[in-house]
Amino acid sequence: MHKLRVLICDDMAHVRAAHEQHVRDCGEDIFFPSVEEADSVDAGKKAVIQSIEAESPFDIAFLDIDYSKALRNDGSDGFEIANFIHKISPSTTIVMVSSYSSDENLKIAEQSPYVHRFFRREEFTPQELKKVCIYALLKKLHHRRELLPPQDISYTRSPIMEGYLQKVDQIGPGENVVIYGETGTGKELTAKRLNVNAMVGMGLKTRPLVMINCGGITETLQTTEFFGYVRGAFTGANRDTPGLLEKAEGGDLFLDELQNAPKKLQELLMRVLQDKEFTPVGGTIPKRLNVRFISALNKNPIEAKKSGTIMTDLLARIQQEYLVIPALRERKGDIPALVEYFLCQDGKADKRFSADAISFLEQAAWPTNVRGLRNVVLEAVRHSKTPVINREGLLRLSSVQEMLEEAAPVSAPNLGLARNPNSQVLDVKVEDLVAAWFETDESLDQPLRRVEGRILEQLWREHSSIAQVSRRAKLSETTVRRRLASYGIFPAKSSVH
Repeated sequence: MHKLRVLICDDMAHVRAAHEQHVRDCGEDIFFPSVEEADSVDAGKKAVIQSIEAESPFDIAFLDIDYSKALRNDGSDGFEIANFIHKISPSTTIVMVSSYSSDENLKIAEQSPYVHRFFRREEFTPQELKKVCIYALLKKLHHRRELLPPQDISYTRSPIMEGYLQKVDQIGPGENVVIYGETGTGKELTAKRLNVNAMVGMGLKTRPLVMINCGGITETLQTTEFFGYVRGAFTGANRDTPGLLEKAEGGDLFLDELQNAPKKLQELLMRVLQDKEFTPVGGTIPKRLNVRFISALNKNPIEAKKSGTIMTDLLARIQQEYLVIPALRERKGDIPALVEYFLCQDGKADKRFSADAISFLEQAAWPTNVRGLRNVVLEAVRHSKTPVINREGLLRLSSVQEMLEEAAPVSAPNLGLARNPNSQVLDVKVEDLVAAWFETDESLDQPLRRVEGRILEQLWREHSSIAQVSRRAKLSETTVRRRLASYGIFPAKSSVH
């Protein structure tokens, strides 16, 4: 069983006692909580310092915002200790809870980059407490790289990718997920992370994960592959054979390249999602289904629906949660870390890339993303005659030449690739956008909205703060909030996570 170090800092004893009891209840069979209480800001700071000195920092801290004057120094409050914890224990997940708080405090909590969640006390139910505790536990275990084998870990130093992984770790085990990303961004790694997260969050030792490439299933085999069959169902059916759905029971079914699934298969999936049951081929007794669907697309969902490659009703059922993996060109800070990992993976840790080689890799467009980078690194290692791989050596590689040829349409846009399901792929120059508009019957506001949505989403990924986006866009906070919600970038009443 995993352990979770918890700090509860509140000036009301009955609140501390209630939080502690709920933490212990929700940790049963999942983690063993070690809870420490503090009744003031100073006591909380002292507990944090002692935990750092003991090399056992708190994994999560529940902090009150407002303390009675008898228990606080002038000017001290929950934000003071939150800021203190963030500075000396940045790995600690900070959750703020308050019964009485001004609008100004609420605004500070919403905009704070280090407050994971803010709750009014009446909203802070045991279910919500369990969610944030499990998030803190996952954050700790992934940081220690204890949940996944090295080849399945998402190595990152990029704020954009770290933000993406935080979203992944907040998804519950019962929520169907659609993952959208370009080829080679790591959709399969996300599916594996979601699977182990659910395993930990449910206190399980194992959890099935069945993976299938939808484009590789033939029309004639898709029914038996998914549903299985009973003995005697057809010639050669000598025994009962489970299908993919039965193998994934109690776990996850990863549908890779869903946009390539035949229409008949999509219809079958629709029926399964609607009825929550299936019948093996040749059988007569339906089987109940308890499976979470994780689907991967390399095409924008809106574009996929309009082109008819995905059924609209199917997408609505499998998209309870929506994730967009940033392309490698959007997280160039990850490239040095990935190069280092690939070198070690290939047993060539004695080789290294020169500064100009790393700079070249960081400037490349990477149309095939992480997969393409890995191919370049491994080819460079195989052909390098010296321990240092430089830029000139990279330019001689066939994989680099291929990447440069493919990169032309990818590297052109400042308008970029749409990163939310309510926008379109807009991978063109302005003059091309104008020319394309004249070929349609769209109103003028449609391409303008797509550009605005793309810009706002980029701002939101960089700042995740209404106030900062407002300042950069030179729009009021109310307008920014409304437009973000209208583009599906964040819910209208959401707080910053």
